[in-house]
Amino acid sequence: MKQILLFILLLALTPRSHAQEKQQPPEVKANNLPGAPLPNFRVQLTSDSSSFQLKDLDSNKKLVLMLYNPTCGHCIDMSKLIFANLDKFDSTQFMFVCGDMLWEYMPEYYAKTRYKKNKDIFLGMDVDFGSMQLFAYKNLPQIMVYGFDKKLIDVFYQDQPLEKIIDALKRNTSTPTFSRAAPTKVVKPKRKKRR
Repeated sequence: MKQILLFILLLALTPRSHAQEKQQPPEVKANNLPGAPLPNFRVQLTSDSSSFQLKDLDSNKKLVLMLYNPTCGHCIDMSKLIFANLDKFDSTQFMFVCGDMLWEYMPEYYAKTRYKKNKDIFLGMDVDFGSMQLFAYKNLPQIMVYGFDKKLIDVFYQDQPLEKIIDALKRNTSTPTFSRAAPTKVVKPKRKKRR
C-alpha cells in the first residue's frame, strides 16, 4: 500500500519538476544559442567604478564574456588559466561580469587569480541585473565566445580546456585580421607551494 501511495505521489510531482525550464522566456534561451547577437546591458567596472554598455566594446575585436562569482573555485581556476595565457588570444577582449552584491570579494579574487590590469580585460559588476535577465545561467563560470560581428559562437560551462575557447574563436573568420595559427600550447598557471 505504501509503495502505491509513493508511486502516485511521485507521478503527481513529475510535471512540476521541470517548471523552471518552462517559465524561462524563449528570448533568454535564444541568447545562449550560436548566432545570437550580444545583448546589451550596463556594467560597472570594478577598477574605477565607471560604467558602460556592452555595445561600447571594441568592434574590431572578438569578445569572451565570462559570467562568474569571485568566490567560486571553478571561476577562479578558469580566470587564472585565461590570465596566464593572454598571449594565445589574438584580437580578443575579455569581459568578466559578476553580480553587484559581490564587491567585497573582489580583492581576494584579484589576489587568487593574480590579476594584472590589461587593456583587453574588463572586470565588472552587473549593477542592473541585466545578465540574469538576458542569459540562461546553467553553471558558473559561463563563458560565451563572440566573433568580430558580436554574434555568439559558442557557450562553455565550468572548467574547460582553454583550447576549446581558442578553437571557438578561430571558427569565426568574419574579418581577415584574425590569425589562423596552428593550435597553441596552453601554459598552466603556477601554483603556490604549500608549507
